[in-house]
Amino acid sequence: MNVTRVLVVDDEVTLLKNVARSLRAVGFEVITAPDCADAREALSRSHVDALCLDINLPDGDGLDLLAEIRRTAPDLPAIVISGATSPENRARAARLGVHKFLRKPFPLGDLKTALANFFDETGHKAKPAG
Repeated sequence: MNVTRVLVVDDEVTLLKNVARSLRAVGFEVITAPDCADAREALSRSHVDALCLDINLPDGDGLDLLAEIRRTAPDLPAIVISGATSPENRARAARLGVHKFLRKPFPLGDLKTALANFFDETGHKAKPAG
C-alpha cells in the first residue's frame, strides 16, 4: 500500500517534531530536514508526495530550494510554513506554485487541512501508514 510521504523542512526543532507527529497521526509518512542540505539528501533518497518548508533556513532560502526542486518536480505540492510573510516572499511563493502559505505560528490543523484538501482536489488520498 502506498503511503503519502511528506517532506517537512524547518530549522525549528520543536515545530518540526510537532508537525511530524501531527501529520503521522492522520496517516502521512513524514521525513524531516532541518536545512536545505538535509532536504536535498532526503529528496535524493526518497520519493515525496508533498513538501512543507520554511523560508529562512540556516544554509539557504527555502524558496530558492523550492525553485531548485521545481526543475525536476514541477508539480510537487508545496506549502510554505514561515514567519517571513513579506509581499515579496508571498509573490515568489505564488510564482513557484505554492499550494498554501501558512504564517507562523499556525494551528497544526491548518497544515493538515491544507494537505488533505490538496489530495482531495487531485483525487489522491493520503493512505494510512502501517
